[in-house]
Amino acid sequence: MKQNRTVILIIVAAVLGSAALGLIAKGTSKPAVTEPTPTADLVADTAIPPPEVTAASDERRPPDAPTAVAAADVKTSKTGLKYADIVVGTGPSPEKGGGVIVEYTGWLESNGKRFDSSFSGPEPIEFAIGVGQVIPGWDEGLMSMKVGGKRQLTIPANLAYGQRGYPPDIPAGATLVFDVELKGVSAPKPPRVPPEAPQKVADGEYTKTASGLKYKDLKEGSGASPKLGDKVVVEYTGWLKNGKRFDSSYTRDEPTDFKLGKVIAGWNEGLQTMKVGGKRQLVVPPELGYGSKSMPPGAPDDRAVIPSNSTLVFEVELLEVR
Repeated sequence: MKQNRTVILIIVAAVLGSAALGLIAKGTSKPAVTEPTPTADLVADTAIPPPEVTAASDERRPPDAPTAVAAADVKTSKTGLKYADIVVGTGPSPEKGGGVIVEYTGWLESNGKRFDSSFSGPEPIEFAIGVGQVIPGWDEGLMSMKVGGKRQLTIPANLAYGQRGYPPDIPAGATLVFDVELKGVSAPKPPRVPPEAPQKVADGEYTKTASGLKYKDLKEGSGASPKLGDKVVVEYTGWLKNGKRFDSSYTRDEPTDFKLGKVIAGWNEGLQTMKVGGKRQLVVPPELGYGSKSMPPGAPDDRAVIPSNSTLVFEVELLEVR
C-alpha cells in the first residue's frame, strides 16, 4: 500500500529524534527518534501540504477518547513505556526495519485532547518500524504486537517529543496516549542510507541567481524539466550550514513527491531548471527558505530542528516529473 498521507508521526520521528510523528514522515500525524531530521513536510513554508484526502466517512471517524483499560492490565517496560492490550493479535509480529500498517489515535494525557488520528484520512498509515521513523515509544510499543492486535500506549515525554514538544499540538514535556491497531506487516527492505555530508563545492563553482540562490549541478539530467504546478518525485538530503543534517528522504521508505510551487522558494526556483536524472546542490539563503521562522513552527532556536534565519544546503536528485 502506498502511503500518501503526510503524517506528523513520521515527520516527527525523523525530526525530533527521541522525539517524530513524521507520526513522518516524520505529515499529517505525529511520533519520532534520534536527532533532528524533519521530513519533506518541513521543506515547505507550511510544510509540504498533505495530499488531498477525502473527509472522514462515518466508518472512519476518530474516537473521542482512549479505550478504558483497567489499571491491573497496564504493564510498564524498563524504559517507562506503559501499555495495555485491548485485543491480542494472532498474526505475525513486526521485524525491525520491516513495514507496518497501523490505525491510531493520539491524545494528550494531561487534558484528554485528541491531537492526531489516522482515521482523519482515507486509510491506515504505513512506515518502517524500529529504525527511527517514529517516536521511540512507538518503535518499542509496536514491536511486540501481533497483527490483529489493538494496544493502548502511554508514552512519557522522553520517549516522545521530550522538552521540545511539537507546537502547537503537543506541549513540551507532554505524556501521550495512543490507541493503536496493527493491521499488517511486511518484510524489511534494504536500508536507505542518507549521505553524512554534502559534496564539497568551491564557492566559485556555484551559479548564483538574482534571488540569491546558489546551485551546482553534480550530475546533469537528460529528461524533462518541471514547471510550477507539476508534481515531481525527488530524493533529497538537507543540512544546516554547520554541517548538521536535519532531513532526508532516505530515512523513509521511498522518494518524496510534491507539487512544485508548494515548497520553499529556493526549491521552487532551483528545481525548475533541473532535468530528470539530474542531481543538484542548492544553497538556500533564509529569505528563500524559512526566513525568520524556526521549524517546528514556534520552537525556540536552541531547540529547533531548523533555527530561524538559517541558510540551508540541499542535494536534490530529480527522478520524475508527472
